Amino acid sequence: MNIPRIMFSSLDAIIIQKFVRIKGRPYRKMAEVVEIADVDPTTMEILTNKPFLWNPETNDFEYTGKSKVFERFSRMTGISEEAFEDEMARRTKILEWMLSKGIRDYKEVSTIIFTYYNKPEDILEKVFGRVQARAELREKASESV
Repeated sequence: MNIPRIMFSSLDAIIIQKFVRIKGRPYRKMAEVVEIADVDPTTMEILTNKPFLWNPETNDFEYTGKSKVFERFSRMTGISEEAFEDEMARRTKILEWMLSKGIRDYKEVSTIIFTYYNKPEDILEKVFGRVQARAELREKASESV
């Protein structure tokens, strides 16, 4: 591909996919998330960061602990990186819950996402149960102050 390097600065991230075999079966797998941190104006070198890496042994993604996109989002919104990471963890739990319940239909997924944005307590109750959902909501409310 012949993409001018300066255009990379307008991207937040690039997803790297690989063709892999897991237990003998072929899969196309997202292997890396590469954030575009900046483009050096002098050398035109693309400066990157890898916040998530796929671990082929566990077939899980591991957070490396640093995300330039999270940092930028935090500066732009005034929400701490910790609060943002907590919200990402809640959303991860919701996705894991949907997976465990076999929820894959796009209409069902859309409804759950829409409901979470508008009435998070309804979805959190389904995922965590009533007591834990209230604790999650209290934590979420204290983070946004």
